[in-house]
Amino acid sequence: MQSHHNKLTRLANYYDDVPPGELLALFNSLQLLEIAVTLVADDIAYIAHDIDDGLYSALILPEQLAGQALWGEATGGDGFAAFPDRLKRTEGVRRLINLLVTDVIEETRSNLVRENILTREAVRGFGGDLVRFSAGVEKKRALLKDFLFRNFYRHPKVMTAMEEAQKMLSDVFLAFAEGGENMPGQYQNLAAAFGRKRAAADYVAGMTDRFLRETWKRISGEK
Repeated sequence: MQSHHNKLTRLANYYDDVPPGELLALFNSLQLLEIAVTLVADDIAYIAHDIDDGLYSALILPEQLAGQALWGEATGGDGFAAFPDRLKRTEGVRRLINLLVTDVIEETRSNLVRENILTREAVRGFGGDLVRFSAGVEKKRALLKDFLFRNFYRHPKVMTAMEEAQKMLSDVFLAFAEGGENMPGQYQNLAAAFGRKRAAADYVAGMTDRFLRETWKRISGEK
């Protein structure tokens, strides 16, 4: 698991309008267990969501997942095999979430008791990760993440979609940044204060996928 500093730096990257030093100082003044729990929960949510998406889209096949130790542990008992195929995806994901959440709760409780962590000051002074998966589950989780990277995130269909999205983003950004397209009033004001590139970046970043596609079609003339 990452150090507290690296975790806080990840959070700081979400708030680029606040100087990182000030933001890290703010986070350091808070209860770090809450931040650590949020980051672990985020990791669990991403794994579960991506497996669900992969199975639903058939970019990942059940027989591929069956070879993953963590998935096998989550779905290996309590009559999972008897579930209808149409329910195995959601039931498997539910069991995986339960396994990961239960493990991190038990491991964290054990760490707090072993290290005699009773106060916020003790948390901040510990200098390590208190909220974490057990060593065995962490190893299996890392293997599952690697599996997702190789078989889902880098799937040819996903890569093609990413390349198409990158082209749309680039085309739309340049159309607004170079002045060929007018932005809404608040972004015109932002452009006057900070430049068109900054304003165009903020405008495009706030677009939904559908609006981005519609804007790109209008700008490019594609049907």
